[in-house]
Amino acid sequence: GKLNQGKGQSDQMIDQSEKTAGDAQGTYGAGSGETGNPAANEAAENEAARSEEEELLYRLRTEVQLDTEKGLMNCGSLDAYKEILLIYRDTIDSKASEIEQYYTEKDYRNYTIQVHSLKSTSRIIGAFDISERAWELEQAGDREDVALIEEKTESLLKDYRTLKERMLSVFPVEDAEVEEELLPEIDGSMLQE
Repeated sequence: GKLNQGKGQSDQMIDQSEKTAGDAQGTYGAGSGETGNPAANEAAENEAARSEEEELLYRLRTEVQLDTEKGLMNCGSLDAYKEILLIYRDTIDSKASEIEQYYTEKDYRNYTIQVHSLKSTSRIIGAFDISERAWELEQAGDREDVALIEEKTESLLKDYRTLKERMLSVFPVEDAEVEEELLPEIDGSMLQE
């Protein structure tokens, strides 16, 4: 009833505004006699690309819960950010397993090295919750605070693995252009700070 009627009116308003915008575009260059305007086409393509970029960044902020402003700043460009996000996503399983192995073996020296790495790479992409929790566990490892490590490691690893699932909702595996075996480690030379 009323809900559908309201939606219909809204759709009609959108259709009318698109028609009006189309009419305005049509009359803008009417005197030139040109049917195809390359500059207008390029502007439309640039606007569509900007919209796709904005949509991607919006989804990374809302679905993946990343601070995309910091991630972009750390990576230097959207293309570099996307590449580093894919590397990060594709190495979550192996990195989580490594941390888990050192934790289980009570090898706190190597555990601390791995949570330090997790802290840094997570900060770079804007995953500050994971980064801050890894920092806390790095500090615990440095102090040999086994009680804190035992209290917080499993929940960190669970959330780290869940982050991969959230990233997959935005970057499905079929979109990846790289194989995990071929991925380089993320190091300081790839990043801007």
